Amino acid sequence: MKKKLWLLFNISISVVFIWMALRGIDFNELSHSFRGIVFSYAIAAVLFNLFSCWLRAVRLHYMTLPIQRVKIMNYFASVMIGFMVNNILPFRLGELMRGYALKKSDGMSFSVSMGIIVVERIIDVMSLLIIFGVLTFFYPFPEWVKSGGLLVTVVVVIVIAVLVMMIQRTEVTLRMFYKIIAVVSKEAAQGSNRLLTSFLTGVRFLHDFKNYVWISLMTFLIWTMFTVSIFSMFYSMNLQSEGLGMFEAGVFMVFTCFAIMIPAAPGYVGTFHEIAKQSLLLFGIDKEKALGFAIIVHALNYISITGVGFVYFLRSNLQLKQALSNSVEDRSNLDTASELIN
Repeated sequence: MKKKLWLLFNISISVVFIWMALRGIDFNELSHSFRGIVFSYAIAAVLFNLFSCWLRAVRLHYMTLPIQRVKIMNYFASVMIGFMVNNILPFRLGELMRGYALKKSDGMSFSVSMGIIVVERIIDVMSLLIIFGVLTFFYPFPEWVKSGGLLVTVVVVIVIAVLVMMIQRTEVTLRMFYKIIAVVSKEAAQGSNRLLTSFLTGVRFLHDFKNYVWISLMTFLIWTMFTVSIFSMFYSMNLQSEGLGMFEAGVFMVFTCFAIMIPAAPGYVGTFHEIAKQSLLLFGIDKEKALGFAIIVHALNYISITGVGFVYFLRSNLQLKQALSNSVEDRSNLDTASELIN
């Protein structure tokens, strides 16, 4: 029942955002925005985006070197499979499928792989927040955006401080979280400690300074390639003639990355389109052109990522039902993660 309500909630959010995106749109003008697309630039945009996904696999390789050596292509396959599943199924089941794919291809513990994925998400969010904070200093954004940038800076500092404490004082941190949560429920406290143990396994790479350099470089290149992909789409739809360049592509990239973090229907329908549209309205682009651009970018990324992910899914002989049943079993047993930390 809870899952059905959560799914209904996600779909409702998408419906609201679709209504917001379409509100006041002249559909004749919207159709005009799809004309004259330069497909060579669009293809380049797709390739740049897929390359950013491959760089994610390279980053994962360096993140897990202290734990287990995994081939970059196996990571790439798991990343694309995960994205594909997230595009077609609810509840972010792609994350579970990623963990199962790595367990099947390399024998990686499900608990460890999920801890790594959590760390990866934190790195993504923190790096995006930093980029967003920097962007607010170089463009006259509305006051609400600038205030958000300041808040973002504070949040990043707090998160980094907590993360450092967790790494340097692991046992103290685990005991502290246990005591706090145990006030409400001892069972919940035990569960949270298991999850934290798994998470701390995922940040073992932070104990090696060389990994800081590689992972920081990979993170920078991931967002750079994604931004270049958007920049290429500006040329594909002739928006560079309206003054849109790399800076604007960076803003679009940050806004849409945050958009896909909002609960929504599979494929981030609605949330992506409305927030992408709003990011271009900041630069004076007509709402029809802005929405048309958002629709094309979303469609190209959806088709290409889902297609590549589906190919790897078939090649890996994976089954979603099997992945879910395995994940449930493994969640109750995080001993491997604990041993790796100690």
